[in-house]
Amino acid sequence: MRRDIKVAIIFDDAILPHHYQIAYELYKLGIPATFYVVTHKNPWSQYLKYAKKISDMKHEIGSHGAYHLDLMKISDEKLLFEIEESKKVLEKMTEKNVIGFAYPYGLYNLRIISAVSRLYGYGRTIYLRSVKTCDSVNIAENDRYSICGLCNPSPRPTFEIIRKILNDLNNDLMTVWIFHFEPLWKVLTVIKTFKSLGAEFLYVKDLADELG
Repeated sequence: MRRDIKVAIIFDDAILPHHYQIAYELYKLGIPATFYVVTHKNPWSQYLKYAKKISDMKHEIGSHGAYHLDLMKISDEKLLFEIEESKKVLEKMTEKNVIGFAYPYGLYNLRIISAVSRLYGYGRTIYLRSVKTCDSVNIAENDRYSICGLCNPSPRPTFEIIRKILNDLNNDLMTVWIFHFEPLWKVLTVIKTFKSLGAEFLYVKDLADELG
Protein backbone atom coordinates (compact mmCIF):
# COMPACT_ATOMS: atom_id res chain seq x y z
CA MET A 1 0.00 0.00 0.00
CA ARG A 2 1.35 3.41 -1.00
CA ARG A 3 1.61 5.80 1.96
CA ASP A 4 2.18 9.52 2.17
CA ILE A 5 5.49 9.94 4.03
CA LYS A 6 6.62 13.24 5.52
CA VAL A 7 9.98 13.49 7.27
CA ALA A 8 11.82 16.14 9.25
CA ILE A 9 15.59 15.76 9.46
CA ILE A 10 16.86 17.38 12.65
CA PHE A 11 20.04 17.96 14.64
CA ASP A 12 20.18 18.32 18.42
CA ASP A 13 23.05 19.86 20.38
CA ALA A 14 23.81 22.19 17.49
CA ILE A 15 25.68 24.22 16.28
CA LEU A 16 29.27 23.07 15.87
CA PRO A 17 31.42 23.40 12.73
CA HIS A 18 30.43 19.81 11.95
CA HIS A 19 26.78 20.84 11.78
CA TYR A 20 27.57 23.79 9.56
CA GLN A 21 29.24 21.53 7.01
CA ILE A 22 26.27 19.15 7.03
CA ALA A 23 23.85 22.07 6.73
CA TYR A 24 25.71 23.24 3.65
CA GLU A 25 25.61 19.80 2.02
CA LEU A 26 21.87 19.49 2.69
CA TYR A 27 21.33 22.99 1.31
CA LYS A 28 23.03 21.97 -1.94
CA LEU A 29 20.75 18.93 -2.11
CA GLY A 30 17.64 21.00 -1.43
CA ILE A 31 16.89 19.11 1.80
CA PRO A 32 15.47 21.31 4.59
CA ALA A 33 16.54 20.51 8.14
CA THR A 34 15.97 21.79 11.67
CA PHE A 35 18.84 22.59 14.05
CA TYR A 36 18.22 22.92 17.81
CA VAL A 37 20.84 25.15 19.34
CA VAL A 38 22.33 25.34 22.85
CA THR A 39 23.12 29.02 23.25
CA HIS A 40 25.05 29.65 26.48
CA LYS A 41 27.10 26.50 27.14
CA ASN A 42 30.52 25.78 25.70
CA PRO A 43 31.52 24.62 23.18
CA TRP A 44 28.23 25.43 21.41
CA SER A 45 28.17 29.09 22.47
CA GLN A 46 31.51 29.61 20.70
CA TYR A 47 29.94 28.84 17.33
CA LEU A 48 26.68 30.79 17.44
CA LYS A 49 27.85 32.75 14.39
CA TYR A 50 26.93 29.66 12.37
CA ALA A 51 23.27 29.99 13.38
CA LYS A 52 22.83 32.95 11.05
CA LYS A 53 24.62 31.19 8.19
CA ILE A 54 22.57 28.01 8.60
CA SER A 55 19.36 30.02 8.84
CA ASP A 56 20.32 31.84 5.63
CA MET A 57 20.57 28.42 3.97
CA LYS A 58 16.82 28.21 4.65
CA HIS A 59 17.14 25.68 7.46
CA GLU A 60 14.99 26.03 10.59
CA ILE A 61 16.67 27.12 13.83
CA GLY A 62 15.13 26.07 17.15
CA SER A 63 16.17 26.32 20.79
CA HIS A 64 17.62 23.49 22.85
CA GLY A 65 17.90 25.62 25.98
CA ALA A 66 20.54 28.01 27.25
CA TYR A 67 22.65 25.49 29.18
CA HIS A 68 21.00 22.19 28.18
CA LEU A 69 19.74 21.54 31.71
CA ASP A 70 17.24 18.93 32.87
CA LEU A 71 14.26 21.27 33.02
CA MET A 72 12.40 18.99 35.41
CA LYS A 73 14.99 19.61 38.14
CA ILE A 74 15.26 23.39 38.08
CA SER A 75 13.24 26.25 39.56
CA ASP A 76 10.60 28.20 37.68
CA GLU A 77 13.01 31.13 37.48
CA LYS A 78 15.77 29.02 35.90
CA LEU A 79 13.24 27.36 33.60
CA LEU A 80 12.15 30.75 32.28
CA PHE A 81 15.78 31.74 31.70
CA GLU A 82 16.50 28.53 29.78
CA ILE A 83 13.62 28.95 27.37
CA GLU A 84 13.43 32.75 27.15
CA GLU A 85 17.08 33.78 26.95
CA SER A 86 17.98 31.14 24.40
CA LYS A 87 15.10 32.33 22.21
CA LYS A 88 16.23 35.96 22.49
CA VAL A 89 19.81 35.10 21.54
CA LEU A 90 18.80 33.01 18.54
CA GLU A 91 16.28 35.54 17.24
CA LYS A 92 18.85 38.32 17.52
CA MET A 93 21.42 36.18 15.74
CA THR A 94 19.20 34.91 12.91
CA GLU A 95 16.85 37.91 12.65
CA LYS A 96 13.99 35.40 12.46
CA ASN A 97 11.29 34.19 14.81
CA VAL A 98 12.29 31.00 16.64
CA ILE A 99 9.19 28.90 17.21
CA GLY A 100 10.52 25.44 18.11
CA PHE A 101 11.94 24.14 21.40
CA ALA A 102 13.60 20.74 21.91
CA TYR A 103 13.48 19.58 25.53
CA PRO A 104 17.03 18.78 26.77
CA TYR A 105 17.39 15.03 27.26
CA GLY A 106 13.82 14.74 25.92
CA LEU A 107 12.46 15.28 29.45
CA TYR A 108 9.38 17.37 30.12
CA ASN A 109 6.17 17.59 32.16
CA LEU A 110 3.07 19.77 32.26
CA ARG A 111 4.91 22.60 34.06
CA ILE A 112 7.51 22.72 31.30
CA ILE A 113 4.91 22.49 28.52
CA SER A 114 3.02 25.39 30.11
CA ALA A 115 6.15 27.56 30.06
CA VAL A 116 7.28 26.54 26.58
CA SER A 117 3.82 27.01 25.06
CA ARG A 118 3.82 30.69 26.08
CA LEU A 119 6.93 31.39 24.01
CA TYR A 120 7.12 28.73 21.31
CA GLY A 121 4.85 27.24 18.69
CA TYR A 122 5.81 23.64 19.45
CA GLY A 123 7.93 21.43 21.72
CA ARG A 124 9.88 18.33 20.71
CA THR A 125 10.97 15.28 22.66
CA ILE A 126 12.85 12.08 21.86
CA TYR A 127 12.52 8.31 21.74
CA LEU A 128 15.47 6.00 22.16
CA ARG A 129 16.20 3.02 24.32
CA SER A 130 17.25 5.04 27.36
CA VAL A 131 14.74 7.91 26.99
CA LYS A 132 11.26 6.76 26.02
CA THR A 133 9.25 9.93 26.47
CA CYS A 134 6.70 9.46 23.72
CA ASP A 135 4.30 6.78 22.57
CA SER A 136 4.61 6.88 18.80
CA VAL A 137 7.26 7.76 16.22
CA ASN A 138 4.38 8.65 13.90
CA ILE A 139 3.88 12.21 15.07
CA ALA A 140 0.38 12.33 13.61
CA GLU A 141 -0.45 10.71 16.96
CA ASN A 142 1.47 13.29 19.01
CA ASP A 143 0.55 16.66 20.51
CA ARG A 144 2.34 19.74 19.12
CA TYR A 145 4.10 20.21 22.48
CA SER A 146 5.24 16.59 22.71
CA ILE A 147 6.38 15.89 19.15
CA CYS A 148 8.39 12.69 19.14
CA GLY A 149 11.74 12.24 17.41
CA LEU A 150 13.47 8.95 16.68
CA CYS A 151 17.13 8.90 17.68
CA ASN A 152 19.70 6.16 17.03
CA PRO A 153 16.94 3.60 17.43
CA SER A 154 18.94 0.48 16.67
CA PRO A 155 22.20 -0.81 15.26
CA ARG A 156 20.15 -2.40 12.48
CA PRO A 157 20.39 -0.98 8.93
CA THR A 158 18.39 2.19 8.35
CA PHE A 159 16.12 0.68 5.71
CA GLU A 160 15.18 -2.19 8.02
CA ILE A 161 14.19 0.24 10.77
CA ILE A 162 12.07 2.34 8.43
CA ARG A 163 10.44 -0.74 6.92
CA LYS A 164 9.45 -1.93 10.40
CA ILE A 165 7.93 1.47 11.19
CA LEU A 166 5.88 1.33 8.00
CA ASN A 167 4.84 -2.27 8.58
CA ASP A 168 3.50 -1.30 12.00
CA LEU A 169 1.31 1.42 10.49
CA ASN A 170 -2.04 1.30 8.77
CA ASN A 171 -1.93 4.92 7.63
CA ASP A 172 0.38 7.68 6.42
CA LEU A 173 3.62 8.49 8.21
CA MET A 174 4.90 11.76 9.63
CA THR A 175 8.17 11.29 11.46
CA VAL A 176 11.16 13.14 12.88
CA TRP A 177 14.65 11.64 12.57
CA ILE A 178 17.19 13.00 15.06
CA PHE A 179 20.94 13.30 14.61
CA HIS A 180 23.56 14.61 16.99
CA PHE A 181 27.17 14.21 15.82
CA GLU A 182 26.83 11.48 13.22
CA PRO A 183 28.98 11.77 10.07
CA LEU A 184 27.55 13.09 6.84
CA TRP A 185 27.37 9.65 5.20
CA LYS A 186 24.97 8.41 7.89
CA VAL A 187 22.76 11.46 7.43
CA LEU A 188 22.73 10.93 3.68
CA THR A 189 21.92 7.23 4.10
CA VAL A 190 18.75 8.08 6.02
CA ILE A 191 17.79 10.72 3.46
CA LYS A 192 18.45 8.36 0.55
CA THR A 193 16.32 5.66 2.17
CA PHE A 194 13.38 7.98 2.70
CA LYS A 195 13.78 9.40 -0.80
CA SER A 196 13.52 5.89 -2.24
CA LEU A 197 10.12 5.66 -0.55
CA GLY A 198 8.94 8.94 -2.07
CA ALA A 199 9.13 10.92 1.16
CA GLU A 200 8.64 14.67 1.37
CA PHE A 201 11.14 16.53 3.57
CA LEU A 202 9.80 19.33 5.77
CA TYR A 203 10.73 21.48 8.75
CA VAL A 204 9.48 20.38 12.15
CA LYS A 205 7.45 23.60 12.33
CA ASP A 206 5.54 22.50 9.22
CA LEU A 207 4.76 19.11 10.74
CA ALA A 208 3.67 20.84 13.93
CA ASP A 209 1.23 22.99 11.97
CA GLU A 210 -0.36 19.83 10.59
CA LEU A 211 -1.08 18.71 14.16
CA GLY A 212 -3.30 21.75 14.65
